[in-house]
Amino acid sequence: MSLMDMIEQAAGSGALQHIGARAGISPQQMQEVMGHLAPVLGPKLAEHAATAGFDGVPTGDAAPMPGSAEADEHGRSILGQILGSKDASRSVAADASAGTGVNVDMIKSLLPQLASIAAVAMASRQGGAGGGLGGMLGGLLGTAAAPDFTHQGEIR
Repeated sequence: MSLMDMIEQAAGSGALQHIGARAGISPQQMQEVMGHLAPVLGPKLAEHAATAGFDGVPTGDAAPMPGSAEADEHGRSILGQILGSKDASRSVAADASAGTGVNVDMIKSLLPQLASIAAVAMASRQGGAGGGLGGMLGGLLGTAAAPDFTHQGEIR
C-alpha cells in the first residue's frame, strides 16, 4: 500500500484534497506534492517504525483530527523524529517546491498534517491488520527501493 493510500485510508477519502485546499493548493498540485514527498517521508516513516515503532501514536478515535491544530503539533513532533531537525523539514519542503512549483510556505504548512496522518495510519497498521511490519515496510519503500514484502506496488 502506498503512503498516499495509507493516508487516504486513515483520514478518509478526499482527505489529501481537503488538507491541500486548506493550504491553498489544487487537487492536482496536491498529487504532485505527494509525488515528491512520498519517496522522502515513506522510507523515513518505515525506518522509524522498524527502529522506534509507533507505540505512543494515538489511533482510532484518539487520533488527532486532520486539519486541526492538534494534528499540526503531532505532525511537527513526528517530523522531528523522522527527519531530525527543522532544517531538514525545510529542505524537504524546498525540494518539493522546486519539483512542483508549489509555494514552499504552502508545502511547509502541509508537512505536519501529512506526517501526523501517515504516522497514525502506520501505527494502526503496525498494531495488527495489513501484513504487519513487513507489509508496511514493503508498501512504503516500494519494489524499487527495497524488497516488497507484500507484493503491493510502489510509492507514487
